Amino acid sequence: MAKPYFLRLMMLCAGITLAGFLALSIFVGIALSQISLFQWGWLDTLADVTGTLFTVVAAWFLFPIVVSLIATVFQEQVANVIDRQEYGEAPSQSLPFLPELLHGLRLAGLALGLNLLALPLYLTVVLFPFVYYPLNGYLLGREFFEMVAARYVGRAEATALRKRHRAKAFLGGLLIVLMATLPGINMIAPFAGIALMAHVYRGMAKNITSR
Repeated sequence: MAKPYFLRLMMLCAGITLAGFLALSIFVGIALSQISLFQWGWLDTLADVTGTLFTVVAAWFLFPIVVSLIATVFQEQVANVIDRQEYGEAPSQSLPFLPELLHGLRLAGLALGLNLLALPLYLTVVLFPFVYYPLNGYLLGREFFEMVAARYVGRAEATALRKRHRAKAFLGGLLIVLMATLPGINMIAPFAGIALMAHVYRGMAKNITSR
């Protein structure tokens, strides 16, 4: 990631991610400021501030849900650079953007639903890391690996390959979720996730070819 040819993509990814957080915070703050819940102004102000802070915190921990959507924008550029610079090969086939975006939206909806179902367990604090990271690690490991592998072998074969190597895809997903919840590093989590899974796939493909 420290290599010069990745710098522009990392900065672009960080900029879009930061803009998303800022836009969400501003939108919620304005929306809450238009709702009067109490008769006293100071209580309304307290409710607005508390609601905005709660939304920012929630967005922070729900960020892995939208990581794959942001990655959809970058996956082709990042994977092409890795093909050329890291492996000296021509870029693989491009995936249609709209179907990939719709696929990412479906996953985001599924992830949101599962995380909402798990919310009572998150609130126990003690169980939070044992539920949050495995759940989202599985979801992101599946999506990122198949997103990358599909460029080489198509969606169906990418799914089959991921199922044969569940442990590697899952561990990769755990790393992506961890990056997505670390301050600063989460700004480039979509980029780093694509790069990570590109190397994971290449390692699998090399082992398959050598057999």
